[in-house]
Amino acid sequence: MKITKTTPQTFTNAGALTNALMFLDTNAMANATLIDLGAMVIPRTYIDTKERNKYAGAETFIREFTGTLIVCLSSGILAKALAHSANRFIDPSTKINPNSWFTKDSAAALKKAWNGGTEGFVNNILDNLSGRDNTAITKLTNKDAVAQKLAAYINAEKPDKAAAKQIEDLITNDLKANRSVNVNINGTELNTSLEHLIRDMPDMGKNIFNNKNINVESAFKKIAKVNKIKTLGALGIASGLGLANQYVNRKITEKRTGVKGFAGDFDYQNFIKSKKSQKDDSLGFKLQKGLVSAGIIGLAAAVMRIRNPKDFVKKLEFASPIVSGNAIKTVYTATLVGRFLASDNKQELGETAFRDYFGFLNWLVLGGFASKAVANIIDPHKKELFNINKEGKGIKHWLNDITVKSHKEAAANGVKMWKINAAQIAGLAYSTLMLGVVLTRLNVLFSKQKQAKEQTAQTTQNTICFPPQMPEAFKGLKVTL
Repeated sequence: MKITKTTPQTFTNAGALTNALMFLDTNAMANATLIDLGAMVIPRTYIDTKERNKYAGAETFIREFTGTLIVCLSSGILAKALAHSANRFIDPSTKINPNSWFTKDSAAALKKAWNGGTEGFVNNILDNLSGRDNTAITKLTNKDAVAQKLAAYINAEKPDKAAAKQIEDLITNDLKANRSVNVNINGTELNTSLEHLIRDMPDMGKNIFNNKNINVESAFKKIAKVNKIKTLGALGIASGLGLANQYVNRKITEKRTGVKGFAGDFDYQNFIKSKKSQKDDSLGFKLQKGLVSAGIIGLAAAVMRIRNPKDFVKKLEFASPIVSGNAIKTVYTATLVGRFLASDNKQELGETAFRDYFGFLNWLVLGGFASKAVANIIDPHKKELFNINKEGKGIKHWLNDITVKSHKEAAANGVKMWKINAAQIAGLAYSTLMLGVVLTRLNVLFSKQKQAKEQTAQTTQNTICFPPQMPEAFKGLKVTL
């Protein structure tokens, strides 16, 4: 059955800039990739080549570019490949869609909502659907119009992306929520995006519940097993690649130059000529690398708010082939640990720790705070651009309980798009400037200052140990007054 298309109530006249920003806002993988390429690969390579040497520039390019591939893209590709492979070997007689992206919570909630037919399934979901608009909890006011279209969409022979978008816009205008919606079926709760909910309903309703050739319980067991393999396998492999990345990069540099040590050292060219290794193999240095590595793992756990191992695995679930923010943080942390462990001496470890600790925060945390701060300036009373999860005061409340609305949520409330665009651009600009220019320049500056101090200290030491000698021509000369 084909759904008659009507003019969507939101984003009918959205410009290219708004559409691009909306895409980045809803796609953590694309957002991280853009910032990584624009703020890390290009400027860092240029600065290290210019300020240090060509070997440092080459190592920086390989480190940052391959890091982008590993951190932002690899786990999503791996998850999809593992899902297809696992689907063939786990209970092959139970045929499920290998392109499904159910999470544990979504599978449980949709299973609880099914009551024997599509219409009842749809009504059960919509009756228990809620969102948040500023401080208010919202419910659908025009459920019947949505239910008819959603039931037709589920029963259609082929998925209709245009119909799905139309339904999403219809619900968003009514609910005033899109990025985060809740479904609570008799205590079984699901928090997801409206896009993912609409995507999963026909997949579950048509391919499992209405499929006479499949055993529902067997299908759910298989989904759970495939999800574990997909999540742990993809992120395990990607994290392993991240750990090994800088070690391989360093070996390439050693092969090219014939010496071990930090390629970013300002005396590196002299080390190459003298074939003098700058690698520190002491136990104390190895312990330092371990402590720095443990620190970044602790920081990542705090940022992700991990309570226990079970909670950690849940946060890593793939809800789509688009890599989530938590998956990116996990693989990035493993990549940074690999960089710390691959450091050859204290200077390299110090520079790497400074760059990557602050890089982690500015790339994946503080950019969002900058965006929220600008939104706060535009909307100081928090009536247009914010959702407030609970009442409170102070910086902790501002950081944890207040979020900026998505573009679609803002549009559903009639907010002018320049306001939400300005806030998002501020976050992107902050991350780009800090990651690409400020941190890289500061590392160069600090290293030059340290080198100058060391040279001054060495000159002073040489003067004390080897004071200036009187020229031979003046020896034996007596001066009388």
